[in-house]
Amino acid sequence: MNPVRSHARDKVASPEDLGGATSYGMNKSRIIYSILAILFGIIAISFGAFMFVYGEIDDSPGGQMLGLVLLIIGIVGIIKSKKKTSNQNGSDEQKTCP
Repeated sequence: MNPVRSHARDKVASPEDLGGATSYGMNKSRIIYSILAILFGIIAISFGAFMFVYGEIDDSPGGQMLGLVLLIIGIVGIIKSKKKTSNQNGSDEQKTCP
């Protein structure tokens, strides 16, 4: 029997037995990822709005289009990030419902 598999299936195995892997480390990285994704989304939305307005003032349709594309990318990124975090948090609840 593989000793790694036996520790992984053991209910009382300590994190040292499992090689230091804990669920806290994975949750911490997920939290950091979701915060960064939302932060970059907000930056993309604000810069896209700025480019759209500046493109209007400068009378450049290319600048407006780039701003609009960046605005849409920021919104879609935030929505995907929020859906991903809500699915990870609520996945156990969906399994228990009949």
